[in-house]
Amino acid sequence: MKKLFLVFSLLLVCLLGPRVQAQNPSSNSGLQLSLHGGYDHPFFQNNTPYIKYKGGLYLGSSLDYYWMWFGLGADVDYFRSQPRSTYPTANLVWSGTPLNTFVLQEGRVDRLFYGIGPNFRAMNNSVLSMDFKLRGGIASIKGGNVLHQAVTGTPPPLDLNFHAGYDLKAVPSVKA
Repeated sequence: MKKLFLVFSLLLVCLLGPRVQAQNPSSNSGLQLSLHGGYDHPFFQNNTPYIKYKGGLYLGSSLDYYWMWFGLGADVDYFRSQPRSTYPTANLVWSGTPLNTFVLQEGRVDRLFYGIGPNFRAMNNSVLSMDFKLRGGIASIKGGNVLHQAVTGTPPPLDLNFHAGYDLKAVPSVKA
C-alpha cells in the first residue's frame, strides 16, 4: 500500500508539476503557482548512535508574485523520512545466554515547513526560467521514535537502542 501511495503521489506531481502562470509575457510580472515533489534525504546530525535516517517523500507548493526580476512568495513543504536502527545484533550474549529474539519499532518522521520571503529571477524566457528563493518561516517535526529490544527470557526486555523521537512545533526555520 505504501508503494502504491508513493507511485500515485509521484504520478500526481508529474502531471501537476508544470508551472501554472498568470503572467503577462511582455512585462514578466504576475502571479506564479508551482507544485513540486521528489525524494528527500535528510541529513540529521544529532547524537543518536546506531540510528540512520532513510529518505522519503517530498511534496510542496509555492505561490509567488513577480515584479520583473524581483518577487515575493510563500511556500508549504512536507517531508517524510524513516529512521533505521543499525545496532549490531549478531553474536549478542547476556548473562551467558545468546540473544536471538529482538523487538524493533521504528516510527516515521513527518516534517512540515511554512515560509515567506523574496524571490530573484535570474533568467526568464519561453523555454527556461531560473528563480532563487529565500524563505523564513516555521517548521514542525514529529515522530522518529526507535525502540530496539532484545528478549532475554525474563522480563523486562533488554533495551539495545532507544530514541524518543521528535515533537517540535513552531521552530524558526529558513530555506533557500
